[in-house]
Amino acid sequence: MKRFALVMIGLCALAQMACAQNAPSRVPARRDPIEARQPDGTPLTILLRGDERKHWTMTEDGYLIEQNRDGYYCYKIQRRGEQVVGRRVAKNPEDRTKCDERYLKRHGIRK
Repeated sequence: MKRFALVMIGLCALAQMACAQNAPSRVPARRDPIEARQPDGTPLTILLRGDERKHWTMTEDGYLIEQNRDGYYCYKIQRRGEQVVGRRVAKNPEDRTKCDERYLKRHGIRK
């Protein structure tokens, strides 16, 4: 009986160690800027924020962005109460045109 109890305790200890190794680690997103490239070769500095539960990507000046189906980072916009990926391709602040600035003022979502 003692042998059975020791075997069961050992199996429980092994099971706990196995579960602990597979548990997700809680690590925040990388804090330093990342130099990404749009599919056309245009450079874009992006920031990753969040943790394992919630995360987002944004430009240096705080506009939310997300990659579309074609791989381009585009600005997120508010449409019918939801945040969706817009059609305007994201650019670094120094590369934006006046038209980009107007678009962001009207539709862009800042974090």
